[in-house]
Amino acid sequence: MIKYLYNYQKKEYREKAEQYPRALYILYALFLVDIFFVVLHFYSLTLPLTESTGYLRLDKDGGYAEVFQYAQYVLIAGFLTVLFFKQKKGVYLIWALLFLYFYVDDAFSIHESYGKAVVIYFSIQNFMGLRGQDFGELAVSAVTGLFFLLPIANYAVRGSSESRHFSIQFLLLLGVFVFFGVGVDMLHSLLNFLPGSGILTVIEDSGEMFSMSAMVWYALTYTLSLFGVKKPEASIVQHQGESLIIEKRLIPKSEGQRA
Repeated sequence: MIKYLYNYQKKEYREKAEQYPRALYILYALFLVDIFFVVLHFYSLTLPLTESTGYLRLDKDGGYAEVFQYAQYVLIAGFLTVLFFKQKKGVYLIWALLFLYFYVDDAFSIHESYGKAVVIYFSIQNFMGLRGQDFGELAVSAVTGLFFLLPIANYAVRGSSESRHFSIQFLLLLGVFVFFGVGVDMLHSLLNFLPGSGILTVIEDSGEMFSMSAMVWYALTYTLSLFGVKKPEASIVQHQGESLIIEKRLIPKSEGQRA
């Protein structure tokens, strides 16, 4: 997925982003942190469950891994806010607000609380192995998601080339995040009665973490690509019907005219 996104980036942005090679190391570092939290989770399973050891687990509300994910939400929202003020394009502001909502939702259990209210109001019952609470949470998440995704989809279809490019790629990464956060979570609820189903918790939470780290990396490199990087010019010579780039450097206008 990362290789695809990197290769799919518009050439002009990719050339600029390549001037920040450390950005790729940041991606590796984020993945290493994710792996560390997964290892920490398995280590915690060997310890007696206490309040302190519980924070080592991936599925612990307010645990160390979840707090790290809170920070990632805020970082992405920050990068996208910078893009909004830099580019004056509303699509970046909508994306920034979406990730701020993710932070508020995770930190304060918004979809769980309102999902419970929906269950009580509509008297939703358990069905096909899923709890009424699951349906309530899905309903709240779907309504909130549409609120943000409809205008984003409009930019992805009818916006400028830059807006379409950014939104389509970020939607791909968001799709991976939703697959683990919603799809695997529902599968876990269905199979919760089976021995060993706890592994789905690791798959769900680690999948969320890795996809979120990829989004942090992408937002970072995209932001850097639009700031203060002058695209190098190339001297091109036509030879037997082929364009050969013989030199790639910044050429002052006066020097080029003398040549």
